[in-house]
Amino acid sequence: MLGKLNLNKKAFFLIFIILTQIILVLSLGVCSYLFSGGVSGFPKLPDEVHLFIFVFIGLAFVAISLILVKEVGRLVEGDILARDQMIQLQKAEEMIRVLRIHRHDFINHLQVIAGLVQLKRHDEVLNYVSEVTSNLLLAGRIINVAKPELAALFLTKLSELEEIGAETKVDVRSSLAELAVNSSELVQIIGNLLDNAIFALKEADNYERWLRLEICENDTYYRFVIANSGSFIPTELHEKIFMPGYTTKDGKDSGFGLYIVSSLVKKYKGGVKVLSTLEEGTTFEVWLPKGKVH
Repeated sequence: MLGKLNLNKKAFFLIFIILTQIILVLSLGVCSYLFSGGVSGFPKLPDEVHLFIFVFIGLAFVAISLILVKEVGRLVEGDILARDQMIQLQKAEEMIRVLRIHRHDFINHLQVIAGLVQLKRHDEVLNYVSEVTSNLLLAGRIINVAKPELAALFLTKLSELEEIGAETKVDVRSSLAELAVNSSELVQIIGNLLDNAIFALKEADNYERWLRLEICENDTYYRFVIANSGSFIPTELHEKIFMPGYTTKDGKDSGFGLYIVSSLVKKYKGGVKVLSTLEEGTTFEVWLPKGKVH
């Protein structure tokens, strides 16, 4: 309901802008015609007065136009802010859902360990505890990044990978504390790459499915690596895949994910590269600079 009200408000405001512009233009024409003696019986004003009125109306036209443009900009900024807040809320809800799943799984793990202890199968207890501990450490490394929205995204995608039976290899060696990219755009960059990788794994015919996620840093840049075993992109397509609308998927809504990635990376003066072979699958590398968010 709120979205519909905002849409109606914006539509009304745009109609008001158009009508105001038309009225102002017509007013200039009518005043110019009347005051220049275009109508018999209507007093002709001196050229100086005519010019003054014409300039005054013109300045009023410019002032009102600037105000209207400012208001349109304010509405657009409000719409962008509302959309960003909605994305943040969705990511928070996803994180809560994933944490609930992990809590449920943890209870199941404890029950399995208790059962193995009762059966006195101590070697299997140690192996099982080792496996569970490694998964918890993995989740801990992800949660510790300084971008909670990105952590929520990672946890959600890890759940998707588990559902399709793909092995996940995660190597996080940076907290991203100085990343010069705002959270919503960072989620767009990494989220689109992860979505493409998971889509490729779902469509893959090969039995070995894995995704590798790596985050590291040097003195000036953060490096993100997202690789998967489910796709191959020929060399001649490495530039085309970043063009708007280009896609190898079916569906009218495809073809803009990698374009968005490339545009946002360029915005922050970073870099993106794709490597792909039949044997090793496809790897996307993204470099994003350190510094303050602008």
